[in-house]
Amino acid sequence: MPLVTLVAGVSASGKSRLVHDLAEKHKGRIAVPVAFTTRAPREGESHGVDYYFVNSKQYACYVSEGILLTDITYNNKRYGYTKGEFARALCNDRRILCVTDRKNVEVIKAVYPETAAIWLDISTEEQQRRLGRRETPEVIRQRLAISDEERSWARQNAHLFRFASPDTSQAELATLLESIVFDD
Repeated sequence: MPLVTLVAGVSASGKSRLVHDLAEKHKGRIAVPVAFTTRAPREGESHGVDYYFVNSKQYACYVSEGILLTDITYNNKRYGYTKGEFARALCNDRRILCVTDRKNVEVIKAVYPETAAIWLDISTEEQQRRLGRRETPEVIRQRLAISDEERSWARQNAHLFRFASPDTSQAELATLLESIVFDD
């Protein structure tokens, strides 16, 4: 059974919802680390719940102090998980389940070799529809371009993931993720 399970995939593929729902179902058994980010909160997001929203200077301090397990840049914003959150969860016998970027998968697997990872994808049309609810046309174009790169990268690094096809239902994804977290 993996102690750490990562959920990666293209923007708007449902990663956060899937992780949130499984963590709610298994309260006390799953820890969902909260990442630091330099991006602004979206509508409905809360500091300390969805992310720790910090400025660039604060984030740079965390990097220089060596407290981050991961440090990636996505769409000109930085994101990182702390070493401490992972360690605390594991010391408390909790499985770690987190949404992450493709770049973090290799970093986290290097530190926690038994890590499992799943890659979520959706059709470009569905991705545009979902992004259209929260992003400007310019941001949507940027996200779609990044997603094309991510899909290519994921195919080239298929050994890192279990793949969920674009037509997999949310219920099927939930069952698959639950089996990875608890049954492997």
